[in-house]
Amino acid sequence: MSGESQLLGYMEGAIAELEVCVHALGRHYKAPMLVKQGERPVFRYEATDDVLLSMLKCVRSVSVLNAAVVLLRAGYILEVYALCRIVGEAEQDVTFMALPSDKDEKLAQDQKRFYDEFFQEEFEDESKILDSQKGRDRVSRQRITSAIANLEGHPGNPHDVIAIGRTLYQVFSGYVHGAYVHIMESFGGVAPGHFHTREVAPIV
Repeated sequence: MSGESQLLGYMEGAIAELEVCVHALGRHYKAPMLVKQGERPVFRYEATDDVLLSMLKCVRSVSVLNAAVVLLRAGYILEVYALCRIVGEAEQDVTFMALPSDKDEKLAQDQKRFYDEFFQEEFEDESKILDSQKGRDRVSRQRITSAIANLEGHPGNPHDVIAIGRTLYQVFSGYVHGAYVHIMESFGGVAPGHFHTREVAPIV
């Protein structure tokens, strides 16, 4: 077994443990119910709160991490970087919603905005999706990162924490949005070379 394959095995084991934790958290909530959203039935929770929001972000993260392992085994490295952005943001979101806001009115308002936007339905009327998409009042990633960095007792220097977060966000953004330098990472091979759009080097 190669070192890369062994490392992926460790990752799969860690993700499996996370998955167990997520399912355990989910059992603390009454199961979602089928409700009608426009013309189709969808699953929705009868009651929501900030802890449910965080649990759902963890559900998303575990799913994305499982997808990342599949892509790594198939050699789709650049696509995994895009997934890293999703997981990184989800981790920040959970931390942000857990910040104590009893003495910070601005933070409390941002958390409420984040909560409302997260649970907001995408369309007013799904039978008219071109005309009924709702506007979203999003809390910027910069505000989320800043709130975490300025948490009292945070071990890092706020300026450095914000700078690191911004750097990682921008790097992964290139993989999400298809920046020139990131797309060119998929080019190579024997001269004259070609774009590797199917796989790079599968890990077996």
